[in-house]
Amino acid sequence: MPFYPRSVVVENGITYNEQSGSSADEFLDQFPDLKGQRLILFLGRVHAKKRPDIAISAFARVAQHFPDTILVLAGPCEHRYRQRLGRLATQSGIGERVRFTGLIEGRVRSGAYRVASLFLLPSMQENFGIAVAEAMAASCPVVISEYVDIKSYIEEANAGIVCATNPESVGSALHRLLSDPELARRMGENGRAVVEKYFTWDRASERLDQIYTDLIG
Repeated sequence: MPFYPRSVVVENGITYNEQSGSSADEFLDQFPDLKGQRLILFLGRVHAKKRPDIAISAFARVAQHFPDTILVLAGPCEHRYRQRLGRLATQSGIGERVRFTGLIEGRVRSGAYRVASLFLLPSMQENFGIAVAEAMAASCPVVISEYVDIKSYIEEANAGIVCATNPESVGSALHRLLSDPELARRMGENGRAVVEKYFTWDRASERLDQIYTDLIG
């Protein structure tokens, strides 16, 4: 019989630190039209695999109940695909409430996590989800699909909502968090605690050191 070596998964570390109160302002200073709005943040490569179309369709299901909300799609996007998503938003009646920012980096990116009311990623496949962990580090509650592999940490810590990859399920999760700010706040705090416990580079290096030691010895 063939021999299959045992595999080990080590959590990624992420680089984060305490940002000053002005970090959120740095995002809003770059996008002043978003001031005074509650933001649903989709951050990353705006690609079909990550299902931004589902994010738009799900938001369309709840937008009328939360008139102060905007869906922000932050990240690089191929021009034709962006046009296609724009048409979907317009056809869904929320064309003016979907904002494409393009690529954002550094403190502007950090500020986006801090100003967002929640983070959304209905992706069809993520082998970890760095942007999800970054959002959690900023105490932002998350809504992700069941295909984002960081999901077990989120479910166990009650740091967000894991849902099926369809507009109905995602829309229900959005409605739940937007209608209950206290629940969203608690989930955000839980997410921050998860990052501090599991997703530091010190923990990742300690885990790798122990694995290498076990293999050698």
